[in-house]
Order: sequence, then structure tokens, then C-alpha cells
Amino acid sequence: MHSFSSERLFIRPLAEEDKELYCSLYTDAKTMRYIVEPFSQKKAEKAFAISVKKNKQDDPNFYTWTVINKTNEKKIGITSLYKMLGKEILEHHEVGIMLLPLYTGKALGKESLKATIGFGFQNLRMSQINIRFNKSNIAIKELSLNLGFVDHNIYKFTDKHSQLSLLNNDFYNYLTLSLLNYSKT
Repeated sequence: MHSFSSERLFIRPLAEEDKELYCSLYTDAKTMRYIVEPFSQKKAEKAFAISVKKNKQDDPNFYTWTVINKTNEKKIGITSLYKMLGKEILEHHEVGIMLLPLYTGKALGKESLKATIGFGFQNLRMSQINIRFNKSNIAIKELSLNLGFVDHNIYKFTDKHSQLSLLNNDFYNYLTLSLLNYSKT
């Protein structure tokens, strides 16, 4: 896996030394409020171990990076491109980001997402990247639309056995938008 950067951020593969950051994000109620219930410490540690293992294996279905603020060299969050949701492989990668609450509202999320999407299109040769979020998360919806994501009605499931049912059987409350790499079409 490769590192990349933006004007204010250095983004490198998630590694063993990022355990405290990762677990603090996944166990924080405010950070997780639009995703799923906060993880227990044990569950966060298990998820971290899986993410690091996948990074070491260079699993093309799952990439996770640590986001570092260049100004103060502090770890501020994680970003990912994943094609697996639970045990299901999705048609296209989805992008995700989690920032420590101290760093939200400073356009660092937008900068990180933009860099991650650019890396996915340019370096990983992805033709489409999706973003999935809780419909009540207005900030990420506005950010996604601002970045050029559109609703292509890609997930229209009506049964409890769909891939979206992995999100606590609450898939009707999630919206998925997509962004196409027009240089690939």
C-alpha cells in the first residue's frame, strides 16, 4: 500500500502504532452516531487487527489509511476504500472517513476524502467510488454532493437479505451516492 498527501494532510497505511487512534474513533459515541453503535474496546481492537492484517496483505478489497495533520504531525483520523461489507463483496469500492471530533468542521474531512478518491481513481484505477451514509447525516450528504457524488439509484433492495441489511437491519436509513472516474469511461 502506498502513502499519499494533500495540502494539509499526510495519509499513510494504517499500522500497528495506530491502535489507540483507531479504537478511540470506533468507541466514541459522537464519532459513531451516524454509523453504528459505538464498539466495545474489545470489538474495536479486533476490527483494528483485521484492518492492519488486510493492509499488510495488500487486500484489493480493503484499504485503510491514517490521516495525519502536516501542521502539528498529529494523527487525526482514518480514511478507507473498501469493497467488502461484512462478508459480501460490493460491485464498487466505497470511501469512508472518520475524524477525531477535535478536527471536524475544519474542511479536513473534505480534503481527506478528495485525496483518497483521487488516489483510488489515479493509482488504483477504480472506475467508480461510492459513499454510503446515514440519511440524517446532513453534513456528509452536503460534502458528498459538493465533491460530485450523485444518486444513481444503485442500491434498491427490498428484502432483509440484501447487503445493506448488514447495517443493523436499518438499510432504509442509508443513502449511497456514486462518483464516476470519467477518464476510465
